[in-house]
Amino acid sequence: MFARLVLAAAVVLAAPVPAWSSPTPPATAHCPDVPSPAPDPRGVEVTFCVLDVWDTGFDGRLTFVNHGASPVGNWELAMTVQPAIAVREAWGMEFRQVDTKVDFWQSEGGDPVPPGAQVTYRFLARKPAGESVGSPVTACSMAGRPCHVLTGTQQAGSTPKGVRAPLVPVG
Repeated sequence: MFARLVLAAAVVLAAPVPAWSSPTPPATAHCPDVPSPAPDPRGVEVTFCVLDVWDTGFDGRLTFVNHGASPVGNWELAMTVQPAIAVREAWGMEFRQVDTKVDFWQSEGGDPVPPGAQVTYRFLARKPAGESVGSPVTACSMAGRPCHVLTGTQQAGSTPKGVRAPLVPVG
C-alpha cells in the first residue's frame, strides 16, 4: 500500500503545471521544424505555432529564420488573436495587446537575428477555461507580409498544416 502511495505521489509531482509567472517558459516543444523551400536570400521567414495547450491557456512560439546576408533587428510583428485570448508573458520580446490585436517587438538591447540563423521567441496566453484553442491566431504579419501560421497544436512528428508564408524582405 505504501509503495502505491509513493508511486501515485511521484506521478502527481511529475505532471506538468503551466507557470504563468515563471522566469523562463516551459521547455516542452510540440511544434515541428518546418523545412523551408528555396529561400529568398533577402528575407526573414516567420512561423507561429502553439507549443502546448492546457485548460486555461497556451504556449505560443514565433520562429524567425534569417535567409538574408544582414542581421535583422528592431523588428515588429502584428498579430490578431481570437476574442477572449490574452497574452500574459513573453520571452525575448516585448508586447502590447488591445482587444484582439497584439503587437510584438524586439526587446530593447536584444540581439538581432544573425544572417543564416534561426531565433525563437515564446509567449504565454490565457484563454477561457474548457474552450478549444484551435488556431488562436487569425492573422500575423511582419513588415506587412504574412507569417506562416501552423493551425492547431502540432504534435512532435506530425505534418504541419497551413500555408507557407512569403518571406519578408530585409532591405
